[in-house]
Order: sequence, then C-alpha cells, then structure tokens
Amino acid sequence: LITRRQLHLVLEWANKRPKLGEVLIKSGAINDAQLQFALEGQGRLGLPLGETLIKLGYLSEEAMRQALCLQMNVPYLDLDRLYINPALARVLNRTYATRHVVVPISQVGQTLTVAMNDPSDLDAADDLARSTGCVIRVVTSSHQSIQEAIARLYEPQSDTESLGSLALVTAEPDPALDKEYSRQS
Repeated sequence: LITRRQLHLVLEWANKRPKLGEVLIKSGAINDAQLQFALEGQGRLGLPLGETLIKLGYLSEEAMRQALCLQMNVPYLDLDRLYINPALARVLNRTYATRHVVVPISQVGQTLTVAMNDPSDLDAADDLARSTGCVIRVVTSSHQSIQEAIARLYEPQSDTESLGSLALVTAEPDPALDKEYSRQS
C-alpha cells in the first residue's frame, strides 16, 4: 500500500492527473480565452488558478470546487445539510481547525473524514493522521460552508440556551383595559 501523499506525487510525476484548467474547459465552465487570461493574471495576483478565475468573475466558487473534486478525485459535500457529531470537537482542536480551514465530519473506526478548504494540502492531512492516529479521508465543500461547520461544531448552542429566549412573560393587569372591557360589557 502507498500513502495518499505518495499517490499524489506519482500522479503528478506521471502527469496523469488532469490540470484544473483542462477540467474546467471540458466541463464548459470556462473557455480557452478565459483560461489564458487567468493564467496570465495568476502571477500578478499571486493566487491559485481557481481563485484567480473566481476573482475575475469567470467562475463561481462552487463550480471551481466541483472541478477541483474531479481533478483530485475528492468528494464534494454540502456541509450545510450535514449533522456533525459534537463529540468530534475533541478529535481536532479548534485552533488547528480554524487555521487550516478543516473540520472533522465523521469518524468510523480508525477512519476520520475531514472537510478541507484545500484538499490538495497533503501536509495538513499528514499532520492530522499523525496527531489523531487515524486514516484521514478528505472531502471538500465551499469555504463558507466549512467555516460555518467549524462554528457549529466548536460553538454549539445548547438546547437550554435556545429555550432561554422563550421565557414565559406574565402580563400585569392594566386597569385602563379592565375599565374598557367592563364598559363594553
């Protein structure tokens, strides 16, 4: 068996992984002229290609993520509709999750599934494997969804807090209303 990092390195070395631009053109998300303009502007902006295309307005973040998933063979999940077990907050500390924009979403046995903003960040996945002792399975979602999932996991609102705003309020009798009611009767 080889590690995820070794597989990625072999695929990169053998040029078997399609380039993001190729995936986007084949899917019809962008055209050749847009790709060339983004590649020229990429150095000037100092951003990865996907972020450059988003900044130029050629692509939505979701379309870029979907293409990135195809390129890297990584699943895309809608975290807004996913329940995340609060016990997972103990597996990965909040500081690390916030710094690397990564959130644990499930653990089955020794396999920990994490949603990463940058699924190509092999160093972060390796760090997680070493620190947790788990096999790391990487998925991705939108940047905003991952940040919201981090907030939900590490700052859960308890049921008692949500019910606290529903406190019973008793109204004091109003003599003016009593007079008005008795006059109408």
